[in-house]
Amino acid sequence: MKRKFYKNIPLGIILFFFFFSIYVLTMAGHFYVLHDQALYFVTQNFVLDGRFTYWPDGQPYIANHLPSESQPGTETPLGKIGRNGYVYAKYGFGQSLAAVPLFLIGKAVFGSDLDGLQGTMLAFSPLITALMCVLIFLFLKRLKFSSKVSFFVCLIYGLTTLAWPYTKYFFEQPLVGFLLLFSCFALYRYKQSGQMKWLLFSGFALGFSVATRHASIMVTPLLLLYLLYLLRREKIGLRGTIQRFFVFVMPLTAFIFLVLSYNYMRFGSIWETGYGSKIQLFTNPIFEGLLGQLLSPGKGLFVYAPSLLLFFFGIISFMKRHRAEALLFISIPLIYLLLYSRHEGWDGGFSWGPRHMVTISVFLLLPISSVIEKIYKNKRKLLLVLVVFLVGLSFLIQFLAVGLDYVNVMTGMGIDDSQDFVFELKHSSVIGLFKFWPSHLKQTVAAIRENIPYQGEGEDFIRYKCLDYWFITTCAMGGKIKLLTQFFVPLIFLSLILNGYLIRKRIYTKG
Repeated sequence: MKRKFYKNIPLGIILFFFFFSIYVLTMAGHFYVLHDQALYFVTQNFVLDGRFTYWPDGQPYIANHLPSESQPGTETPLGKIGRNGYVYAKYGFGQSLAAVPLFLIGKAVFGSDLDGLQGTMLAFSPLITALMCVLIFLFLKRLKFSSKVSFFVCLIYGLTTLAWPYTKYFFEQPLVGFLLLFSCFALYRYKQSGQMKWLLFSGFALGFSVATRHASIMVTPLLLLYLLYLLRREKIGLRGTIQRFFVFVMPLTAFIFLVLSYNYMRFGSIWETGYGSKIQLFTNPIFEGLLGQLLSPGKGLFVYAPSLLLFFFGIISFMKRHRAEALLFISIPLIYLLLYSRHEGWDGGFSWGPRHMVTISVFLLLPISSVIEKIYKNKRKLLLVLVVFLVGLSFLIQFLAVGLDYVNVMTGMGIDDSQDFVFELKHSSVIGLFKFWPSHLKQTVAAIRENIPYQGEGEDFIRYKCLDYWFITTCAMGGKIKLLTQFFVPLIFLSLILNGYLIRKRIYTKG
């Protein structure tokens, strides 16, 4: 019997293009705050000038944001002035370096057009998050869950958590989360196969995460303990243990060396990251940080993504099957939560939801697979009702969130970058979604009907009053860009439908 064509396509590729199509459709095509702009400019300056500086030379914006005494060591809003007089961002180089291939693609296509370059770079988070969904599927399959369960958990992560809104931003959290999960996945693959290459891959991913976000270093002891547990099970003797331990630690050590060298190159000290005095701000009452990051109306993880509450219904069953992995998946979010709860900036600043928790939400998601498996196997109606309610509510929140500019939502709810509004229900940005979506939808329909151009007052109207999708802006620009939009948007929809059909055939159809 002839093999059907779609069975020759790797399922991982189908899953990637399915989620990537969704994320590309809901992109905004612009940056939101100084944070993601800084990461972009580091990439641009590295490619064009060979320097990891924050702003391009001569850009007038910098004059309005530097202190009056701009000497080396002077702190700026997002970094410090380095020893050579240039302004450097306080963030790690990992994300800016990883985005170089996309920048080169944008440069080849758009040349020096800034809008085209930035639009290309904004595809980075959709790409990483789509890869994360594939990695979740592969990990759960290795943990002996069915394809149906694994894919449903992918849907929960990709469409009902903060992962979806964060595909619109150029923040580091999606990349760090992917790297940490891949490091865990590679260690588990070593557990199954005994192949030392997986130890190398795991150490490399962990090291890259440290270079992207320095706080990732606190996960290192947990992964080392897990590795020692794996090596002890093998009973390979002291020499074999040291050899495998070295393979894991070698790439991690190399990245730490690069981070310290990067610090010295910028600021003349291996210990200076650019955060300056802010790195010492671990004085916040821990209970306030815990409550704020998990349950507060303004920044609570379970308020912005109620589907993650299913973690508590699945962790015990998951632990019975995979005790060591369950402990690892509990420990990583816990150490992140405790660390940031002590920091004065635990709320993540002027960002959508609990920004720091975006990195570790995937580890709360994986044990949910046990809940979904119970529903498939035992048809538990009460559990099914709970899952449908939490997943449905979470999907609605994320769907509304990707349609609006979160800066407009937060300012519209009277929120600034302080923590004064975090615990007040009336200032919750989640409530703001339901408040502002109808008016923005109405204004979008009006803009399309009246063919409002993206210039002058029309630009402000579309940017701040309409839904926050890139194709609305590009269609309003008119000319060739409108024709290209009208050509590519149907292609993206076609990709979504085609890959959705292939998933149905591969996962839900027998034979």
